[in-house]
Amino acid sequence: MLGYKDNTTIHVVGKGSGGVDEAVSHLSDDQVNYGLVRINFTADDDTTRTKFVFFAWAGPSASILRKGKISVHKATIKTSFTDFAVELQTDNKEELSEAEVVKQVKRVNY
Repeated sequence: MLGYKDNTTIHVVGKGSGGVDEAVSHLSDDQVNYGLVRINFTADDDTTRTKFVFFAWAGPSASILRKGKISVHKATIKTSFTDFAVELQTDNKEELSEAEVVKQVKRVNY
């Protein structure tokens, strides 16, 4: 997961292997973060699939200026986080629950 060290510097704020639930546990309501998570799920044809999901988090209490940086920096960050099935941008942690993210992945042609 990436976040802002100051107003202009993006740096790594965390990494792990716990999936989307672990990533969400590190999100703060006053921050903006970018992350890539791996989702394992059973598809409609009963096969096990693994997909990656890129997300941009704009905490509901983050300043307007900080939230505005997403539109400027997201494209650059996505050049490092490549080959993901779904891109999400949200300010609601419930939209980043494992069940909700799997639902979003299943909506695309996987």
